[in-house]
Parts: sequence; structure tokens; C-alpha cells
Amino acid sequence: MGNTGRLRLPLYRRADITKPAAFFFIYNHDVQVKSYAPTTLERVAFMNDPGLEDPRVMEDREAYTMVIIKDLALAMAEIKPIIELPYNSYIAFCIAAYIKRAQAEIPIDRFFQLSFFHNDEDTLKCIPERPYYCLQEKEFLIESMLNFHDIKKIEIPYGDIITDTFFNEQLKAPA
Repeated sequence: MGNTGRLRLPLYRRADITKPAAFFFIYNHDVQVKSYAPTTLERVAFMNDPGLEDPRVMEDREAYTMVIIKDLALAMAEIKPIIELPYNSYIAFCIAAYIKRAQAEIPIDRFFQLSFFHNDEDTLKCIPERPYYCLQEKEFLIESMLNFHDIKKIEIPYGDIITDTFFNEQLKAPA
């Protein structure tokens, strides 16, 4: 499993860094179409290293883990409360390991892991030329995410614009 038990990322202990009250990890995938309101987009850091979705890198667990750690460290260094990243079960495993460590070491109130989905009718619009793939992929993603109890699956309309209000409502919800 490589170095996943020892994820060494910034933990924001310095007094001159403003710590967010919560971090939101948003898992992105092919069967969702959403965007962020401009003011919300300013608060989003993206994990988008090409190695995160490169099958050649994924074959080498040690190298893949290092790509995840490096890209997460870069995203966390932006000190933005929302981090969008691609979903696969290994990335989710690494994020869960990071959160477990971080909850014990840094004074951030809450961590959220979210993934957005559409109802089946809207899911078909995601890749219109491959409707069967869309539903199959949605089913696969949800089944895969069941292994990660902390990933909240949220149904949104196709093309929804995610706003600060949405994130504020998540903060108000009971833990």
C-alpha cells in the first residue's frame, strides 16, 4: 500500500495562516454536470495533476500515492476550503487517511467528502451518445462509494450551479 499510512501534508499550525472552519472534498466524475457560482469558484482548489488519471501511473501504487500526496499538498497550500478532485477508490482511501490524521492534529471543525449525482433522466444527458454507459457508470460509482461511509452522495439537477449557500447549509447540518 505504499506510504498511505504516513501522508505528510501541511497541517496549518502557523498562527499567520487563516484556517477554514471546514474543508470540503468534492469528488468529480463523468456522470455529473455542475459548475460553481463565481464567488464560490474563488474558494475552490482543484487537484488536477494528469497523473491522477493516467493508467500507467496508477499501475505503480507507490508512484500513484506520491502523485496524490503531491497534488493534495498543492491544493491544501492554497488554503481554500473546497477541494475538487477526481474520484476513484484509491484516491478516496488516501483522502480518508489524510482526514483521519488531520482530525487528530489540526483545529478544523469538520471535514466533508461529497459527490454529486443526478436522477437517472438527467444522468443520461451527461454523455448523450452513450446513455447506457452513463447509468452503468453512475451505478458503479455509487457502489464503489459505499465502501467510504463518509462520502455523502447528493442528488442535484443537471447543470446545477453550486453556491456558497449550499456549503453553508452543509455546515449547519448535524454531524
